Amino acid sequence: MTQDVEAPGAQPLSADHRKYIAGETAVSVIVNSVLSLLFALFASSGVERMPLLGPRGMAIDFVPQCFMITFATTVAVTLLTRKRLRAGKVAVLLRSGAGVLPDAPANAMVRGVLFGLVVAVVVAPLSAIALYGLGLQSLPVASFIAMKVAFGALLALIISPPIIRAALTLPGK
Repeated sequence: MTQDVEAPGAQPLSADHRKYIAGETAVSVIVNSVLSLLFALFASSGVERMPLLGPRGMAIDFVPQCFMITFATTVAVTLLTRKRLRAGKVAVLLRSGAGVLPDAPANAMVRGVLFGLVVAVVVAPLSAIALYGLGLQSLPVASFIAMKVAFGALLALIISPPIIRAALTLPGK
């Protein structure tokens, strides 16, 4: 069982923490929406419809999108938040406030790879299964791009708060 270790300035989740998490989540949603748009444009170049299955299919495309959104969000948020913690711009969060990721690896890159792999392995297949369950065999490129931007925004909205909460704790404390 993990116990809270009091660190100088450590406190439970406060209104300032909630504001910080909301602000960083909003930035993550915007950045990941733009990146999803760019990658969807690249992935759909030269085709009129995007198939669900196959080497260039949407099912395959979910894997790198899930991994990269989670990896990049984790690394960026972890490094920026630690910098802000050291500068005293945001208060340290007790491990009990870290949410579902209190024992995340301290190294930001390792953390990013681990979180990215977990999300890619869990979310990408579920997303493809959901599209298949809806009876979608392919989408026109414009619909594919819109879906990928919405998916990127939704994924960022879901994964960012727990990643940010984990970043607000002191590594190993």
